[in-house]
Amino acid sequence: MDYNITPEVVIFTKSDQDSGNLTTSKLLSSIFLNFLNLAAPTIVSLNQPDIPELIDQVNSSQKKKIVVIVHLRRCAEVLSKLDATIPVLAVCGGTDLNEDVYNVDYLKVMTESVQRSRAVIVFTQSMLTRFEEFWPDYKGLLKMIPQAVNVNRELAYRDLETHVDWLTKRLGVELTRYFVIVGRLRPVKDPQFALQPFIGEHIIFNPHVLCFLITTPNMK
Repeated sequence: MDYNITPEVVIFTKSDQDSGNLTTSKLLSSIFLNFLNLAAPTIVSLNQPDIPELIDQVNSSQKKKIVVIVHLRRCAEVLSKLDATIPVLAVCGGTDLNEDVYNVDYLKVMTESVQRSRAVIVFTQSMLTRFEEFWPDYKGLLKMIPQAVNVNRELAYRDLETHVDWLTKRLGVELTRYFVIVGRLRPVKDPQFALQPFIGEHIIFNPHVLCFLITTPNMK
């Protein structure tokens, strides 16, 4: 690949609204666009009915290309149909290394995804360790890049007093501290693991502390 020619980046991902995979894809897109000065990547949903045609377009395009897959297992079929000369960057999903590696059939297709990728990104040290346990002979570039949340402190604090006053009036108590737990209630993303330290500090049952638990609409 001639890296003097600006490549076209195509990202394959699950596209469920507000899913971790889609959020990661959008973040990667902004990095390619704003920090690497590349053209805005094309994000392709794995749910699109015309995905075989889109893969054919990627294969036949004369432009230099880089393909990014978000989730080893979900994108395995895409990679099986992708031209072998196209460089692939793989981003491991949380379920890849926390759940799917323990399914024999899933592990087989994930191994094919790993072998096809020139570089792999994981988010945490535990994911890095597990990746090395399952694929100790991987020859590509393996990097841990922690996930991050971009917080605009000015916007966060701008209306804080108004919100706290509103909550105080609704609850009838003065709020001195509160914390937020955000998560999806399924085994690998159960946010309740964080409750014990707070219970140990007698924070949860302090009448002056408000606890929010934010989940997705499909919570059971």
